[in-house]
Amino acid sequence: DPFDPAAQAAIEARVRQAAVDASLEAALEHHPEAFADVVMLYVHLTINGRTLAAFVDSGAQRSIMSVETAEEAGLSHLVDTRFAGVAVGVGSGKIVGRIHAVPCKAGTGPDAPYLTISLTVMDQKGMPFLLGLDMLRRFRASIDLGAGGGGVLRFPAPVGVELAFLPEHALPASARAGGAGFGGPREEEAGKEEGGGGAAAAAAAAAAPGPA
Repeated sequence: DPFDPAAQAAIEARVRQAAVDASLEAALEHHPEAFADVVMLYVHLTINGRTLAAFVDSGAQRSIMSVETAEEAGLSHLVDTRFAGVAVGVGSGKIVGRIHAVPCKAGTGPDAPYLTISLTVMDQKGMPFLLGLDMLRRFRASIDLGAGGGGVLRFPAPVGVELAFLPEHALPASARAGGAGFGGPREEEAGKEEGGGGAAAAAAAAAAPGPA
């Protein structure tokens, strides 16, 4: 009976599935790259002689660094714990404090220019170092994905440097295609995509509290 509600629901489901299948076929034919893993954007910055891969995230409100990375880079003594708190957003995480002024080189070469950046220090795993919108705005940086093959992060004068985004083999293991860390969010088999930010995304989404 074509007028039976169950039959009409079945017909509607078949029509909807046919539209979905047609959309999938068109995407596979014209935009197959949409089904490949996306390599996240990282650049090399140098702090206290240590080369660090910084995740460039213009969607993150603040630049963050993990406690472990701050220790490795010799910055622990600069953490202002008066700015400690809890970041809330996509998940939650503990803010240990803030480092107000960190001299770092934009790149790894001996003549690389220096930047002075500010960092929120997080007690969390999966994201050692993130360069967020606060520092990108401070230095009027721009992301150019069409330059140099893999794209560049461009700092205009007075910094005046272009940093090539790192190729996949130079990324932290968790950030490579198929990685499970912050830099490589995965799509679940059921089709639900979740950002891999966790505590790091929470810090990026929430402003660090002021001094107590």
